[in-house]
Amino acid sequence: DNSNIARIEGNNESATVYGVKEGCTKVRLTVQTTSGETLTHSSVISIYTPATDATGYVSSKATFYRGADSNSWIRSENVPVGQRASVLGSCSNYLYLSMPDDYEFDDGRSARTTYALKSKMHVNVNSIDISESSLSLEKNNSRNLTTSVTPSIATNKKINYSSSNTNVATVDSNGKVTGKNEGYIKITGRSESEGRTDSCNFSVYSKLNDVEANLSIS
Repeated sequence: DNSNIARIEGNNESATVYGVKEGCTKVRLTVQTTSGETLTHSSVISIYTPATDATGYVSSKATFYRGADSNSWIRSENVPVGQRASVLGSCSNYLYLSMPDDYEFDDGRSARTTYALKSKMHVNVNSIDISESSLSLEKNNSRNLTTSVTPSIATNKKINYSSSNTNVATVDSNGKVTGKNEGYIKITGRSESEGRTDSCNFSVYSKLNDVEANLSIS
């Protein structure tokens, strides 16, 4: 139905479906019988981007679907808040989920996978990573920290930063570090969600012009 999401190559006895981008569409089969009848059948195809080691929970009352579309068959209605799930991937406005063995679907099918709207789910932050572990910063100058969040589909990616000594350097809410006085400090980033942390050590120095020195070895 939508070749921007999935395209098909082949006809007759075999065909291959290729995922183009995240989303949901239908693949339709049409058969002309020898008696002149036209038979049709359709299958929902959801194209997702895989996620690794991602987990989450239902943040507001949700519905589970067989495909990434609210018109898809419902697997469970009124899924309770707090229900946990493994997150297999992202599919446009939906998440592709794997449910624990003890979860009972309304439709009675044994398959453990399902789809839910992202707006109804919270994806946990597993870890954060500040791009540098140690940096040098000239007094009265500033430098921006770059921090990545894993998984990339985490619901809340906000990072809060703090300085171990604000007399040496300060850091704002965007990770901009400003050197105040000579010294050695640690800047720590903490994810607002799940409280994951990482840090970067800063050496703040005063610049000297045209100074020569000898290395003394004892």
